[in-house]
Amino acid sequence: MHFRELFQGSSIAILFRIVSALASYILLYFLAQTYGATGVGIYSTSWTILMIGSVLGKMGFDTSIVRFMAESSSNHSYLRMRSIYKKSLQITLAASLLVALVIIGLSGYFTDWFYETVDTPWMVMLVGASVIPYSLMSFNAESLKGLKKILPFSIHQNVSVYFGALLILWGMNYFYDDARMIIVAILLALILLMISSFSTFRFFLKFYPKHDSFYSKPTPKSGKIIGITLPMMLTNSLFLVLNWTDVLMLAAMTGDATVGIYNTALKIAALNSLVLIAVNTIAMPKYAELYEKNKERLKQLVKTVSFLSFILSVPVFLVIVLFPDFIMEIFDFQKGHYALTVLATGQLFATFSGSTIHLLNMTGKEKTTMYVLIISLVINFILNYLLIPLLGMNGAAWATATSTILWNLLAVIMIYRYNGFLTYPLLAPRQIRQYVLLLFDKKQ
Repeated sequence: MHFRELFQGSSIAILFRIVSALASYILLYFLAQTYGATGVGIYSTSWTILMIGSVLGKMGFDTSIVRFMAESSSNHSYLRMRSIYKKSLQITLAASLLVALVIIGLSGYFTDWFYETVDTPWMVMLVGASVIPYSLMSFNAESLKGLKKILPFSIHQNVSVYFGALLILWGMNYFYDDARMIIVAILLALILLMISSFSTFRFFLKFYPKHDSFYSKPTPKSGKIIGITLPMMLTNSLFLVLNWTDVLMLAAMTGDATVGIYNTALKIAALNSLVLIAVNTIAMPKYAELYEKNKERLKQLVKTVSFLSFILSVPVFLVIVLFPDFIMEIFDFQKGHYALTVLATGQLFATFSGSTIHLLNMTGKEKTTMYVLIISLVINFILNYLLIPLLGMNGAAWATATSTILWNLLAVIMIYRYNGFLTYPLLAPRQIRQYVLLLFDKKQ
């Protein structure tokens, strides 16, 4: 049932990813029309700080919990599952609180470094406070993913933040016509989602027995859990910094308006990888399962994921590269059309490479992933430093696209070294037919 379940689960995830993307674009459009490029820039910089802070706050448990939940559920180790969840939650709460306090303490410096039109630190303080509810909400959502509860995971992780922030901001706009209110709206939305995520996870946990099977693995101690998770935290941190280095360096080297235009292009280009991200939602726990049980099935699954994500992303890529001016004019950001084309090209290569980073993480190669991303991050930083003064946002786009291609290539090489196969799908007619049959065959 692995391939059919992949197709069914991915369909749900893709649907919610589309809705999430739509919500994020509506939010960007609202900000662009109401506050202009400067307002979008303030939001983009604040969201970037929140994302980087939350990665540190989650300490990688939002990735490792998927692996732990999938392994424990598959082996009927229900007490082990509950114990790991509780220990991981406690560490996540403590870490996110510490990160929030650090950001609040450094809020004055953050304001001076990254904002052109903001002169008071209170907004960065709210960003710091948002780290706690975002980290806990994301941890619970990923726990639901580990249990293969894709619908509640998708609602919490992908959709509700943007819609919630948009609705709250729309109501607040009648009283406070200020772009900085977006941070207040995000904080309120995250608090509500955090509460909902706890209630939802507890609801689904009731359906699992409160005992282990005879063949259950022993519950690892907190030190061992952290030992497995820390490389994932470093990987997630590096991956996020790699994705947001361009935004922060643009913010430091240009201005809020440029950041706003560039981030809009970045969001649109990300549509190319929407399918891959959605498919990974259901594929990640399956990678952990199959790695222990059936390497050949793992290979088939990885290549099927690459094929599905690439084929469904090509039409999106063609629309973007054929009509970049028209797309950016919707937001009144005509200057970003070239950056959009470059960024979309890098994203298309990522979809063709498939589940590189997630596959390494789910198969016990967290340290390898970390080294791959360190190399890519250094090159990304150097390229941004050299190209932004020369080409502005277009230089940031080239730096991002180049580093995206690089880390995918390096990850593919490492996967081949450890597992003996490439993640790239074969596009010969006979092979395509096999991928399609695997997706729809009820016996698979």
